[in-house]
Amino acid sequence: MNKQRVFDAIEAFNAGDLDGYVAGYAQDAIVHGLPAEFGNSPEGHRGFLTAMMSALSGLRIDTRTVVAEGDTVAVHLTYSGVHDGGLFLGVRPTGRQLRWPAMVFRRYDEAGRAVERWMISDTAVLRHQLGIDQPAGE
Repeated sequence: MNKQRVFDAIEAFNAGDLDGYVAGYAQDAIVHGLPAEFGNSPEGHRGFLTAMMSALSGLRIDTRTVVAEGDTVAVHLTYSGVHDGGLFLGVRPTGRQLRWPAMVFRRYDEAGRAVERWMISDTAVLRHQLGIDQPAGE
């Protein structure tokens, strides 16, 4: 059941429906891994995603693997979009197609609301695509 909730959230995200995406959170949920200026609430997550969607047209999530154990769902996913909007990680629009992997964990309460979310993104891959860093050996 919680796996389906993750799929529903990703479907809403890919449709550009941030209301639908954050609707699955408990009001007092804690969202770990957001930049400090957004805080760690569902509304902070909405703000962060709004900024990402402004910077990256066609931003979407593709799932690779989804595993559920007890009240927690783990998702291996890939974000992708074209960097043709505003600043992203402090970089002006590059026009580049960006694609980077991430891992997301969501913990649900008995009512089926996400009460905690953790995210780890491969920022080294992302920074390289943005031209910020070069990989070792280059």
